[in-house]
Amino acid sequence: MDISVIIIFLSLFKSSYTSATQGEENNTLSKLPVDNTQTDSRPDSDHESDMSRILKRLETNEKLTQRLLSRVEHLESREKSQQQEILNLHNQLDLQKRQTKSLQRVLNHIFNRRTPLKSRTGENQTASTVIEVKSVEKEISSGLRATEEHKSSQRIRRAENENQVAFFATLSTDIQHAGVHQTYVFDHVITNLGSAYNNHNGNFVAPVSGTYVFSVTLLSVYHVNAHAQFLKNGQLVTRLYLSGVESGHDTASQTFVLQLHKGDDVCVHNLDLDASLGGSHYSSFAGFLLYEDYSSSAIVGK
Repeated sequence: MDISVIIIFLSLFKSSYTSATQGEENNTLSKLPVDNTQTDSRPDSDHESDMSRILKRLETNEKLTQRLLSRVEHLESREKSQQQEILNLHNQLDLQKRQTKSLQRVLNHIFNRRTPLKSRTGENQTASTVIEVKSVEKEISSGLRATEEHKSSQRIRRAENENQVAFFATLSTDIQHAGVHQTYVFDHVITNLGSAYNNHNGNFVAPVSGTYVFSVTLLSVYHVNAHAQFLKNGQLVTRLYLSGVESGHDTASQTFVLQLHKGDDVCVHNLDLDASLGGSHYSSFAGFLLYEDYSSSAIVGK
């Protein structure tokens, strides 16, 4: 047999044997259980790491969003205040424009008269121009003075309205066996602006200095006379007398005006021993602030 033929035959045999061997090995490997722990562990770990990074970025973005929202609210608030300030500046600018126009009219009046003065008789024309300028200046000063007076009156009115003082109280039940110099307590309070009247001890204490008006009306018990007096800081101001013995019931009323300082007190006292006074809301005590004393500049200037 030729050697070349033998060599070819051996090569084919070797190739066939190698293919068959590899096929058997592949079949054997395919039947064996495969351990995917190592191959799968790496993708799961990478997935968890990616999720963790995404969550962190979400938290960071949320915090950033909150800061941006807070900043936006702050800027909106500043914008509102700036808009109000701009509005105030516009109002001031309008006022300045009006004043500038008034002054400009005065200047134009002067300059328009200046050239004709050189060609005409100077004295008459000058006198006429001066009169017209003074008239315009007078109008401007009148307007400014009226504005200042209006502002001043507004300040005074505000100061007057700052302290409202007025009270009105009545006696709900009869008073029996009152002692000498006992204060009559008008217990039923109807009005008490400023809370200056005390319905527990019957005293009114002036909260501010000023001129006050007071009024007292008393009713006697049936067939009983009564004497009372009105006191300011314990000093007599006026007296009242009720003749109940002769008429059965009697009433007496007085109205008086007093200048009080802050802290002064006024009240109604009994003068008789073992006296009585009619209640049932027939007897009353009232007062109010008529004019406040603004001698303190700190109050007027508010």
